[in-house]
Amino acid sequence: MTARLVAPASVKAGETVDVKLTILHPMELGTRRSDDGSLAARNVIETLKVTFENETVLTLQMGTGIAANPYWAFTFVPPRTGSLNVRWRDSAGVEG
Repeated sequence: MTARLVAPASVKAGETVDVKLTILHPMELGTRRSDDGSLAARNVIETLKVTFENETVLTLQMGTGIAANPYWAFTFVPPRTGSLNVRWRDSAGVEG
């Protein structure tokens, strides 16, 4: 899976940062049948965690109501210069 993260290349401490994130993921619910009648394996993003210098900014627990290739937008105010990190895990155990 890949993701697209849009955030400023640099910000000053105390400035509001707008972040936009899209994860390219099929989000298979496990209810669709293939041509041979078998159910497709369930595979949805279950958790998303955004950290800034190892401090949690955002944690999400998701269910089946999330669309394929989900998009999130949020803002935060970094207390200092640092790096933003995004991690997710799907029901197949794949992490990104």
